[in-house]
Amino acid sequence: IAGLIAGLTLACSTTLVLEVPAQYADVPIAAYLAGSLIFLLLDHPVWAGVFAGCAAWTKDEGAMFCAILLVLIAIFRRRDFVRVISGLAPFAIVYAAFKLFFAPHVSVMFGAGSLARLSEANRWGAVLGGLGGQIVALAAGWIHPILIVVALAIAVKFRQDSNDSRKDMWLASALAIAMLAAYALAMITSPNDAQWQAGTAAGRLIVQW
Repeated sequence: IAGLIAGLTLACSTTLVLEVPAQYADVPIAAYLAGSLIFLLLDHPVWAGVFAGCAAWTKDEGAMFCAILLVLIAIFRRRDFVRVISGLAPFAIVYAAFKLFFAPHVSVMFGAGSLARLSEANRWGAVLGGLGGQIVALAAGWIHPILIVVALAIAVKFRQDSNDSRKDMWLASALAIAMLAAYALAMITSPNDAQWQAGTAAGRLIVQW
């Protein structure tokens, strides 16, 4: 049933279907992000770290995911923290070496003017509107992938068999919210034009999400 729900969710995500032939890296990183969370919830923390590491060296958003994931694991699944780190470490070392020695000046986020851009209401409007519009655009007609997840939750009556199940639900929910907030923050603080980002990057970021 879980596989059927996952397949229906992907099939209903029209943005994903359109991004696949474009051959952007957002589709493989989305697979790594999903794999990391799935392995964590299935109690395979080393593999969760491996997939998170693969996401980090695929795109910078993967490094952001790793940071958020580790914070949430420290809060909700502390017993798995060291094992996730062990799977993540080799990839993190390669990523850090690349950033330090081969591409030290590529990222322009959180540089001069970042704090000033946070106070610009028009940037907030453009970015939040762009991300919100792309979430709505995931729908195939009246069928939206979020509705499938909600329907499943209602069908099982939000069943939680244990305290660990409740923690996993909060971890997954917090991860989705934190990633969306991080995407928005990165776009708002970026020196690039907010409208341009909303029109070109927002859709690909929602594919990852």
